[in-house]
Amino acid sequence: MPGAGPHNQGQPVPAQSPAGSGVPQQATGASRGMQSVILVALVIPLCILLVAIGGIAFMRSHGASLSSDPTEIKTVTADHYSADIMNGKFHIESTSVTRGPVDQDGADTVFVTLTMTNNTDDAEFIMLHTPNLKQKGIVLGFAALDPDEYPDVIVEMNDDMVRPGDTVTFTLGLKYIDVGEPVTFMTDVPVEEDIFDFPHIVVQPS
Repeated sequence: MPGAGPHNQGQPVPAQSPAGSGVPQQATGASRGMQSVILVALVIPLCILLVAIGGIAFMRSHGASLSSDPTEIKTVTADHYSADIMNGKFHIESTSVTRGPVDQDGADTVFVTLTMTNNTDDAEFIMLHTPNLKQKGIVLGFAALDPDEYPDVIVEMNDDMVRPGDTVTFTLGLKYIDVGEPVTFMTDVPVEEDIFDFPHIVVQPS
C-alpha cells in the first residue's frame, strides 16, 4: 500500500559495538580502566622497593665512610714502646728515647735504647726485629756518628743475634728530623702475623 513502510523509519539507530567484537563499547572502556588501576598498583610498590634499596645502599656507603677504617693500623701514645711478636715469644721494649748529639752531617740525633728477650727455640738477628721510627711520615735513618767516639751506639746494620732464653740491650743512633717532637715506633711484624695487631706507638723523647 502507498505510504506503508517499516515502522522504524525516521527513528535513531542505537550505537553498535565494533564489528565482530560482540562487546559493548562501554564494557571495553571499563576494562581499560581496570587495566590502568592494576598497572598503577604494580608500579607503586616497585618504586617504593627501589627507593628503599637505594636508601639502604646510601646509608651503608656513608656509614662506612664515617666509621673508622677497619684496615687502618691504630696509633697510640705511650711513655715507651713495647711489642710481643712471634706468638708472644719475642719481646721488644724501649727503655729510653733521648736526644743525642749533632752528628757528622750536622743533623740532630735521637738515641733509642731497646731490650729484646728471645723465648723462641732459635737464635734471632736483632736487626730483623728492630722497630722503625718515623716523624712526619719519614722513617728515621741512621745517624752519622764516629764509632770510636760512640762504640756502644749502633749506626749501621749488623749481624748481632739474641740467643734462645737470652735478653740483649742495645742503643740505636738515628737522625732526629723534628727536634722536640714525638717519634712513632712501627713494629717490624713477621710475615705470618697480622700487622693490624701491632699499633704504631708514639713516644716523646726526653
